[in-house]
Amino acid sequence: DLRRLHDGSGKWTTSVKRLAIEFLKHAGDYYRKPDGSQTSEYGCHQQALRIVVRLYGNEPASKFGPKKLKAVQQELAENYVRTVANRHLSRIKHIFGWGVANEMVPAEVADGLKYVTGLKRGRSKAKEPEPVLPVSLGVVNKTLPHLPPIIREMVKLQLKTAARPSEIRTLRMCDVDTSG
Repeated sequence: DLRRLHDGSGKWTTSVKRLAIEFLKHAGDYYRKPDGSQTSEYGCHQQALRIVVRLYGNEPASKFGPKKLKAVQQELAENYVRTVANRHLSRIKHIFGWGVANEMVPAEVADGLKYVTGLKRGRSKAKEPEPVLPVSLGVVNKTLPHLPPIIREMVKLQLKTAARPSEIRTLRMCDVDTSG
């Protein structure tokens, strides 16, 4: 079986690189939009795997434990803002979980990785992301005339209520008190 290599103990096991290849084959089919085009999540999984494969690609996936994941986490912290590094960390854990579900990785590997927590604000070398600031009211007002009528009214309601876009989008007449 080309997916496996000998780990020296008489057992055959999947390498980290092979796990990555097999997962990306799966992800190429799974992360698709209704129109068939690929979602951005596929590329995010590729990015998350780059450091893992560079550091541990030829090693057995069965030997990938929390210490190795922490080493990957340090590299993530040096290359990405904290929040992105944490999302990549979650993706890596997911990939090893997928490996368990597909009998490529022992369950205890994925279980051990669960205990590696994400980077905390101010407690790592990872940079913090730039804050996302609100769009100025002037820009909103200049944009309103160019929006389709329904979207324009949704934006105006959002400005008056401070509701989130998703709350406005899912609002139904029965949710509105029209008694007054």
